[in-house]
Amino acid sequence: MAGLAFTLFSPMFHSSIPVYPLPGPPPALHSIVEAVSNTSVDWVLVAPIMLQSMAQDSQALAAVSTRVQHLVYIGGAAPQEAADLVASKLPLYQVFGSSEFGSFPLVYREPLSQGTDWQSVEFHPQAHAQLRHRFGNLHELVLVNNLVHGRPNPVFAVYPHLREYETGDLFAPHPDRPNAWVYESRADDLIVYLTGEKTNPAEFERIVGSHAEVRDVLMLGDARFESALLIEPCNSASLSRQETRQVIDRIWPLVRHANSLYPGYAHVSPSKILLTEASRPMARSAKGTVQRKATLELYKQDISAMYNELEDAIALEPRENLDVTSRESVSQVVQDLIHHLTGWNEVQPDADFFSLGMDSLIVHRLSRHLQLHLHLAWIEPKTIYSNPSVESLSQVIVESSGRRDADVVASSASSPANRGRLARMTEILHAQKAALSALCREAKRTGLPPHPPKPERHVVLLTGSTGNVGSFVLDKLVGDESISHVYCLNRSQDSEQAQIRSNARRGLATALPSSKVTFLTADLGRSDLGISPPILDTIKSSITTIVHNAWPVDFNLSVSSFKPSLQGLVNLLSLAAHSAHAPSLIFLSSISATANYHQTPQAEPAVPETILRDMESPAVTGYGESKFISELLLQYASQEFNLRTGIVRIGQITGSVDSLRGWNRNEWFPILIRSSKHIGSLPETLGSADEHHPNGYMGDIDWIPVDRLNGLIVDFVKVLAGAGAEAGSDPLVVHAVNPLSTSWADVLPDVRSTLSAIGGGASEEKDVSVTPYAAWVSALAAGSSASDGSETRLRNPGYKLLDFYSQMSGPGGAIAKLGTSKTRSLLPAILLLEPLRAEWMAGWIRDWFSAD
Repeated sequence: MAGLAFTLFSPMFHSSIPVYPLPGPPPALHSIVEAVSNTSVDWVLVAPIMLQSMAQDSQALAAVSTRVQHLVYIGGAAPQEAADLVASKLPLYQVFGSSEFGSFPLVYREPLSQGTDWQSVEFHPQAHAQLRHRFGNLHELVLVNNLVHGRPNPVFAVYPHLREYETGDLFAPHPDRPNAWVYESRADDLIVYLTGEKTNPAEFERIVGSHAEVRDVLMLGDARFESALLIEPCNSASLSRQETRQVIDRIWPLVRHANSLYPGYAHVSPSKILLTEASRPMARSAKGTVQRKATLELYKQDISAMYNELEDAIALEPRENLDVTSRESVSQVVQDLIHHLTGWNEVQPDADFFSLGMDSLIVHRLSRHLQLHLHLAWIEPKTIYSNPSVESLSQVIVESSGRRDADVVASSASSPANRGRLARMTEILHAQKAALSALCREAKRTGLPPHPPKPERHVVLLTGSTGNVGSFVLDKLVGDESISHVYCLNRSQDSEQAQIRSNARRGLATALPSSKVTFLTADLGRSDLGISPPILDTIKSSITTIVHNAWPVDFNLSVSSFKPSLQGLVNLLSLAAHSAHAPSLIFLSSISATANYHQTPQAEPAVPETILRDMESPAVTGYGESKFISELLLQYASQEFNLRTGIVRIGQITGSVDSLRGWNRNEWFPILIRSSKHIGSLPETLGSADEHHPNGYMGDIDWIPVDRLNGLIVDFVKVLAGAGAEAGSDPLVVHAVNPLSTSWADVLPDVRSTLSAIGGGASEEKDVSVTPYAAWVSALAAGSSASDGSETRLRNPGYKLLDFYSQMSGPGGAIAKLGTSKTRSLLPAILLLEPLRAEWMAGWIRDWFSAD
């Protein structure tokens, strides 16, 4: 396509003369130098690989730069360092296009004689291009079928039946230029690990590819637990095993540098580097760019063999005659393995693994090594998540030794880890109460001089504004005239830009004036919140409400791993106690905090809007337990320090009803729908059904849209700041669920018809059926085991939540229902909510599948 555009169309419309290369093999650098030396060309069009060749040959670069006015590249991402060097010698430009839509119209802001910002492209507004968020800071270029000057975009002349065309090209926003974008990679180049986490390999490949001995490199890890590298050396000679190891050792410093720039789950270990063979070079296109899929297929068996080897097993040999009944011996093995896998020299026995920085990849490796070294097949990643310290992990191993593996798994409900659950929660609660008392000892409100009068308008401090709920809450706060200012506390260094990106992909306003919003980088684990004293003093003197939304959502972690989050809540309560206007604090809790609420003859049938004191009330997850402990901390703070506090227990949140977006496709229900398409059937009920739950344990749909939840939270800000709650009393509790519920049976027909109309996967041409829930779980499990890696990842994501869906089919799968009698009185707007509509569900479903 580029050849046609630049050698046929361009000469016709711009009166230019094309100079063709001589017939033969693809042009190399020497042929380009020869051409510019013997002709009067003004500009040259090259593939990205040619920029690398120019950067490595100073004489050739000098010859080209002195004879050519402009250098244009097309066909992929250019190597950063090489392109920077070339651009320092002559103007360099990128042209973007494809065979489907031709050369794309771009806007050039700089004079063509400069061409210094070679990376960025700005799409012409008349091209009807949309950049839709896909992952991290990556956005996919999508063309919309609108007429341009009375004619369709070229791609819709080829595909007239399409309403839009997803190009598969990913761009990141330019850091400095508005409306400008930087090409990163193809959508099918993204790596999605078995854990569901994602990474963009482009930068990793650029860094490692800059080594003098590396011709090309591919990062892989799709549907695996960890990353690997496939490297083609510049030296085409066959290498011995020792020579291969020597090459990897020389490249390793660059791999280590790339690891430092990527999250832990994407790191590459030395055992996961594979060199290509001289007889099997990487597959390349005519332009010289590596063809990823063809290359990975070429090395498919080699890659599988590499992954099948236990990571670094040779480096740490298992001990013989290890006594697994000895706490000392087991603790030493755990310490040694952690040091081997992380490099941590000394880990305190009670130190939390995840507070130290352990991630899912290390958990996976540690569980496999423990199986090997201790000869205990029952040790799984969840064993480590539930016992996240050397002390607790060693204890559960020793106490479970001598029992058959099946016995250990079958008796997990009464395992040593679960027997100490209530004691562990109580211990953490007492520790956090003591920490709060130490911080607030001098700040008791009783007997202090009267507070200065509160300002007429609210000043709100909001944590976690860039997430889904936080973005919608901030949008509502900014638009409310009774709110004069909002302080947003986030962990990221560029939270304002992150907020703009977050709002854009959710269809929210991106205009966030500094007169209304202040973004601050904060560390809630510090008593000063990581904020400079002058700014912290300003906050203390002005805020009237704190809305604490930031909380990690990870159902694998134990309650011990939520200690940093609990400490953050303690520090915010301390801030409230030391602030001038006695600000109220609203904590966004969860239905998980009350999931196991037990009805008694004297108890209300639904969870009451009060503080629960039964330590068995929360779900048996660290997340639910941490939310429950937080509620008790708020009660303690209210009574001890005369604070005004409130709790919003949130049920199931859906996407937006205004834009039909904003529902994370990786939550349990979207994943259930996506996997149902793959296996060709929907469950008849959501969980097992009984006389009390005819639609299944999760089948009563009292879900609340995220763009209705935000209004309720802002209303609660005003209630709590007014006469709705008294300082020193128990926290005021409201329940954010829809009082006008519907059922799974009511929406199932529309879900089925919408899902049947969506193409993709093996079930593209047939209707989706409805099966009993137990049969659906069995089909999900069978589909997970039968699928290959990429099929599992893309079409059947439910394998990751198979345990969760299985629990919904057994005893105890039901979750206690939240009552709303008090909430209806305090927040009348909740009565205006509509039951979930079929067209909303259809829109969300289409949105989930649009990213496939």
